[in-house]
Amino acid sequence: MVKEDWQVVSGAVTALFQRKKLANGELLSLTEKVRAVKTDVGNAKLCEHFKEILVKGMIILREDLKEKSGELLMDKLSSAWLYFFKYILPLLQAIFVNLYPPDGNSVRDLSLLSFRDIVVLKTKLEEAFQMEVESPPELIRMLLILQSVHDSPQPNKNYRKLETLVSYVVTPYLSSTGLRNKPIITTPTDPKLPRPASAAQLSGKQSDKLDTVHEVESNRRYTFTSSGDSACSSVFGSITSDLNTARSSVNSTNTLV
Repeated sequence: MVKEDWQVVSGAVTALFQRKKLANGELLSLTEKVRAVKTDVGNAKLCEHFKEILVKGMIILREDLKEKSGELLMDKLSSAWLYFFKYILPLLQAIFVNLYPPDGNSVRDLSLLSFRDIVVLKTKLEEAFQMEVESPPELIRMLLILQSVHDSPQPNKNYRKLETLVSYVVTPYLSSTGLRNKPIITTPTDPKLPRPASAAQLSGKQSDKLDTVHEVESNRRYTFTSSGDSACSSVFGSITSDLNTARSSVNSTNTLV
């Protein structure tokens, strides 16, 4: 009988996370079944069963957040949080009103911690914050509520991860380790093109940088290279010699005339 009672409770709670509503009078019936299970198995065992149901339910909530990022993730997470906080959480507190977790936390605390660890911290929320997208007000309230719940006297790893998320939306933020500012967001810089060399740099390194230039005019090819002044002198010397020869020919003709 007790096993059947628990199966009914487990099925009803799972349906809540699937966004199904309770039937009229079902809440009172579930509360009575939880009382009967507690009487049979004890408070500690009932708490273990409750945590197992929470894990299953949170995984269902998280399904809608898979592969989401950026602004879409924020919107989806805000929606999941509002449904959980306004509808599921009050019903869980009512159904398990006779449950007293041995670790000192309440049903509300255990539910919020489960949402933190299985839903929020399993998403890419920090990457979304780094995109500097405007955060929905519901999301900020969610983080502030979650950071008010502690699962141990000393902050554990998951709590500190949550504090990092809070520091993106609350600045400065007084965390368990002290005052924190918003994490510095680093973005990869675009590769810069090399600056063009100045005229002074080109003239100073002309012999190393200039390529050989071939220029063809009429039937004569003049070659200019950057090998040094000696090459330039030989070329221009040849041109000068040709000009002198031409002048001599003209003078000789004038003399004959």
